[in-house]
Amino acid sequence: MIPNINKILYATDLSDNSAYAFRYAINSALKHDAGVIILHVFEIMSMTNRAVLDLYLDEESRNRIFNERVTDTIDRIRKWLKIS
Repeated sequence: MIPNINKILYATDLSDNSAYAFRYAINSALKHDAGVIILHVFEIMSMTNRAVLDLYLDEESRNRIFNERVTDTIDRIRKWLKIS
């Protein structure tokens, strides 16, 4: 017996090639009347890189850059959702 599929986890690096996997996840979700959970992970900066960055940017600037990166990532995912 095939189990019911209720949710599909789509992990992405947001590369051009991952768009194919996204379409596959969406099609599978539609076929099974399932939801899709989108996961994108930001890599933690190494201690060395962090120390160098701390020399040039204050905490407010670092937070602003990180928040801009998060916003850009969310915007890219929303764009994919509109295209699909």
